[in-house]
Amino acid sequence: MLSVCVVFMLKLMRMVMMMLSFVEVHPSHQYFVAAECGTNPDINVFEYPSLKLYRILRGGAERTYVNMDFRQVQPSDVFVS
Repeated sequence: MLSVCVVFMLKLMRMVMMMLSFVEVHPSHQYFVAAECGTNPDINVFEYPSLKLYRILRGGAERTYVNMDFRQVQPSDVFVS
């Protein structure tokens, strides 16, 4: 039987995943991005492992994001949504 804490955590994770449409990790593992769902969703860029919010990217979609990717293009990285 699952403990109450485990059941709560599973429900919380399900709620969080319903609010996110996509998650992508930077190749260096220093950052990850989480795209929101809904009207005019944002993309939130977090530092890892501190989980500090690094940037908020706005205006890239009207409803949801279906794909995101980091591309290594010389001389720097590019984020594609």
